[in-house]
Amino acid sequence: MAQDITKVRRLVMNKFSDESQFILKNWERIQDLVKAVQICRSEMGAYLASLETILQNQPWWQKELTFVKIDDTQCYISRENWASAITQNRPLMIT
Repeated sequence: MAQDITKVRRLVMNKFSDESQFILKNWERIQDLVKAVQICRSEMGAYLASLETILQNQPWWQKELTFVKIDDTQCYISRENWASAITQNRPLMIT
């Protein structure tokens, strides 16, 4: 009986790529990794949300700068004259 199960398992596993076999063999570990990624994304989102205050408290921060948070994974710093230079095809001057 155990030999039959092993034979069936071997037949089933041969239908999957090496990558899929790896995932299937390590399913519990994969679930742990997925959960860890979700937690990390949440923590990174919270950190990005806090960056605006952190940056605005830096001595180099200027009133003309704007912190733009796109979503929980992206943000950038902009300045009005940078955007207008791009739309008017002028060289970008950082002052």
